Amino acid sequence: MKKVRIASKILLLLCVAFAIFACKVTTEGSGASGKSAQPVAQAAPGSVIPPRNGRVYHFGYSVGEMNHPTNAYSVELFEARMKQLGYEFTVTDAERRSDKQIDDINALIQKNIDALILLPTDGVAVAPGVEAAYAAGVPVFTVLRTMPSVRDKVQTFCVADDYSIGKLAGVWISTVLNGRGNVVYISGTPGLSTAEDRTKGFHEVIDQFPNIKIIAEQTARYNRADAMTVMEGILQANRNIDALFAANDEMCGGAIQAIQAAGRKGIKTIGVNLQKDGFQRMLNGEQDADITTPMKMVLDAVDAAMDFLAGKPVPLVKNIPVDIVTKENAKAFEDQVY
Repeated sequence: MKKVRIASKILLLLCVAFAIFACKVTTEGSGASGKSAQPVAQAAPGSVIPPRNGRVYHFGYSVGEMNHPTNAYSVELFEARMKQLGYEFTVTDAERRSDKQIDDINALIQKNIDALILLPTDGVAVAPGVEAAYAAGVPVFTVLRTMPSVRDKVQTFCVADDYSIGKLAGVWISTVLNGRGNVVYISGTPGLSTAEDRTKGFHEVIDQFPNIKIIAEQTARYNRADAMTVMEGILQANRNIDALFAANDEMCGGAIQAIQAAGRKGIKTIGVNLQKDGFQRMLNGEQDADITTPMKMVLDAVDAAMDFLAGKPVPLVKNIPVDIVTKENAKAFEDQVY
């Protein structure tokens, strides 16, 4: 009888010890996002990851400005992927206001989202929103723009290599001008990583050609109407212009409108993004070249989020390849037009 009691006590102690160990495994430790570690299901690449705790994943997508073809297309891709996966999702539009985007992010956090996909209005001004997500344990995956000040609080930056975009534009212009001519450069919004990196890459190439002169360099903040106004002034001040680089297709379209209205001929033009109207301008012979920035990068951000939630390692930076497109090879890039 005494042996039975001893055995019973040992069994009871083992059960208590096992229960304490199980609690320790599921509640201690923290992931890169600052969220407490939780058991996660593993999945093969590209497959649907089962939800945690018996509920469907909820992804948030905070967009800096929905009223822009590039961003609007990324939302279409995001929503289609969410529906395909059967996940819940919420999309917010900051309307180009960094303060609103921070508020949007906080609202998404309150919705208990499992991951935040972020296309920031500004890589610096929206940093407090990333910090709030990090503090709440929500992993962040950015699209299109980097955010250097919160680099350690973002899981993955999914971006086109904007420095390479600028270099490609410089190589194309220096080639079509045979190393000699007058160039106009209309840049993007000051302070944005996309604008700054494209400018650096462009100058890296063009500055190597002493006979190529950038006779005008002004920002139009990625806006078509602003670019038209800027180009009108540049045309009035400069009789001889050989080439134009506009850092996105919206600005390229506005600048080309100004060129056509002024009756100017022979100016070689290149834009960025491969929007539908830019693509059509190339086919019509109104625009000479374009550079891709595939917005499928939002899907790369979703894939990175899925991998992270499955407990898999994710890259800090996912660079999306970019290409030069002209009328001659346009058909090969039709699937990237938006």
